[in-house]
Amino acid sequence: MRRKSYSRAKNLSKIKRPLDLMGVVGIQNEYIRNAYMNMLGVIGGDGLEGIKYWRWMTKKVEISEQNKNNILLLLAGICGCVGSTVCAAIGDVKNNSTSTLYRYLMTESEKTIKKIRLPFTPVSHIDIAGWDIQNLSIPEAIENNKVLPYEKWMKFERWLNKIEVMNFPTGNKVETVINKLRQQIRSIKCRYPHHRAIFVNLLPATVPYSWKKESIKKVFTSSVKDYPPDLMYSIAAILENVPLINFTSNDISHPVLIELSQQKTVPICGNDGKTGQTYFKMVLASAFAARCLYVDGWYSLNILGNMDGKNLSDPTRSASKIKNKSKVLEDILGYKVGQKYETPSNIVRIDYYPPRGDCKEAWDVIDFLGIFDMPMSLRINLQGRDSILAAPLIIDLARWMALIHQAKIGGIIKELAFYFKSPMGNHNYHTFQDQILALYKLGRKLKRNYEVTHDE
Repeated sequence: MRRKSYSRAKNLSKIKRPLDLMGVVGIQNEYIRNAYMNMLGVIGGDGLEGIKYWRWMTKKVEISEQNKNNILLLLAGICGCVGSTVCAAIGDVKNNSTSTLYRYLMTESEKTIKKIRLPFTPVSHIDIAGWDIQNLSIPEAIENNKVLPYEKWMKFERWLNKIEVMNFPTGNKVETVINKLRQQIRSIKCRYPHHRAIFVNLLPATVPYSWKKESIKKVFTSSVKDYPPDLMYSIAAILENVPLINFTSNDISHPVLIELSQQKTVPICGNDGKTGQTYFKMVLASAFAARCLYVDGWYSLNILGNMDGKNLSDPTRSASKIKNKSKVLEDILGYKVGQKYETPSNIVRIDYYPPRGDCKEAWDVIDFLGIFDMPMSLRINLQGRDSILAAPLIIDLARWMALIHQAKIGGIIKELAFYFKSPMGNHNYHTFQDQILALYKLGRKLKRNYEVTHDE
């Protein structure tokens, strides 16, 4: 009996769904690309063999994806100061044999995590894509943000130009936007079939939201005006089996998102990256607590002149960040600073000061008491670079999340509290010592998992 022949029109209707889900343009894997073309009758044959070949190849790729050794960073807010600096840092490693980035990664430090010998993905095996509302290429974004001088990235400008920057999709309903985001994620993942995608939220601070328990159906059928873009990005990532890092101060701990991450076994962590002043505040507060010195007051002032600083000059947008900076102190010390006064003496201010640009300056005035309640004081002045401090932490977190995802651990990863001002979930990792020990604990757990799965 003669085999039934498929016309090109029928071939197109046959594969419309796979094309919609995965995308064809720019597919790097030659075998999958040829399978699609065979189905369309472009390479030859009647298309039937191409359909069979597509099913076999995609199954083969799905199997190999369980042991991916590369990372695809998906950054929301990729053209911002932090996002573009992350791109430059990775570009430096991939294109510069003398790059010094590794010495600034905790995951590479012989004194901390590296002594556990975890198989972290090499930074040279990380690629990047992302979203932004600014219509800029990555080199244009780096130049506009003025974080790095041109000589620091001119040697790999061509590589930076190849980084794909997508637009945030439009729509009236949350479900419409999430579905479009999912399609974008599928398409970009298909172009990097040997990479494990990791989503990082770097969007600007928004007005705080108060989450209430509601069904996923209620969220999906709501207007996009009822929810921040952060939540839509995050839900789309989890539904596409992409681990989530929330590096912004925007709280995305919606019950629906937490539940989905547990159901889908997708790891999530956040909120609000701990980069400069708050990191040193954690270290010092831990020292005061360990030494049993009573903190009577702590005044913190930040000035910065980048877009983050401008955004935070709006009190409604800076509320979450100020709350996170203040809460760190009380969590470590175990008491409210200044409780004997009528007004709080744990004060945090953030001021926009354009001349500083990305060079943040922070002052801390700490009043503390010793025996006989005798007063003493400590002054600290930090002149830091916000994005330079943040970028290596994001790369560290991406390497952690890739291993955690490979180990099939889902939900909130509390052990990564070290990296955040306001860590997700209920935990007791507050002091510097607690958070470092939690990282060691997580590292040993992942090491045991790796040894079991790679035995023999």
